[in-house]
Amino acid sequence: QLLARLTTEHERLTAETRQALEQALAAHDPEKLRQSMKMCQDLELKEDLEQAIFRVRNIVNEEIAKARGEHDREARLTIVLKLEQILAVLRDNGDKELRSFHNELQDLKGALRVFCRVRPLNRRETEKHDTIAVDIVDPFTVSVAKSESDKQVFAYDAIFGPSSTQSEVFSECRSLVQSVVDGYNVTVFTYGQTGAGKTWTLYGSPTEPGLSPRLCEEIFSVVRRDSEKLEFEVRASMIELYLAELRDLLSRAKEPPKLEFKGYRQADGTVGQRLEGMTEIPVACSEDLAQVVATGLGKRKVTATKMNADSSRSHFVLIINMDVTDKETGRKRAGKISIVDLAGSERLSKSEVTGEAQKEAIEI
Repeated sequence: QLLARLTTEHERLTAETRQALEQALAAHDPEKLRQSMKMCQDLELKEDLEQAIFRVRNIVNEEIAKARGEHDREARLTIVLKLEQILAVLRDNGDKELRSFHNELQDLKGALRVFCRVRPLNRRETEKHDTIAVDIVDPFTVSVAKSESDKQVFAYDAIFGPSSTQSEVFSECRSLVQSVVDGYNVTVFTYGQTGAGKTWTLYGSPTEPGLSPRLCEEIFSVVRRDSEKLEFEVRASMIELYLAELRDLLSRAKEPPKLEFKGYRQADGTVGQRLEGMTEIPVACSEDLAQVVATGLGKRKVTATKMNADSSRSHFVLIINMDVTDKETGRKRAGKISIVDLAGSERLSKSEVTGEAQKEAIEI
């Protein structure tokens, strides 16, 4: 009788799971797909799960086609967000075709994306009763008033207002780590005047970490996630471009070797450029990487200017190289992310610096 009851209960759960799975597939609902496919795993319905993965791939292809045909940018990004959630379901279920899907998703977002972040007023500006000169028109557009009757309008891929958080900025860049794992080269950089918030956005503080520490955490989160299938080797370098010279910020030599770009022939026959002579430090966890970043930041050139008491006087680059080996096939690939904090872009007359600092400003 016990066996009969267990069999009946299993049949009931199986029927309910299959019905829930059909409803989730019909609705293209990521959360319901995740729940029903988890039930398939728990009930060991392997054929149902394999068929579901196949159908979810078809859903992804349909949604990608829909996104490509959507001309309204906001509507297209809504589809892209849904696609990211569906891909997460496939990843949870061990799908091996994710690499091509992920990179199609990045193409939909744009190979080159430009974001605008408007910082809040600082204490000095508030005390002077200054106002923010930028108006956010919509999620992709800002305007700046040259006069009461003349407004300049600028379009971006995303706008982050004065109340935006470090986490919100990171959410737009998080998927770049997967591109690095897939063997692509990625660059993130901040540009603007001194005091605009470039270094804050990239590095932040211990309580509000910026893009760089969050990307470092995400790298090792992905390493842990995929460690059963893939073998990773991660290395970090830090350099700065100061007074037209490249400096290795991780070198322990009294006189570090000169860094030079040299040409090399790539696998496809084209000629690429490679920076030779820089120190590369193997890192095994996010804490190792954070220590490397702290070392490099401690050696960066800063100077007081009229616009900022701690103005960055160099272009500062964190380079993270990743070698990935598929444990099953032995295939290797290499990806890289470069995180670039550019020096302030203001004119010399605005920073009001003299002497050596003036020379720095001219080189910037």
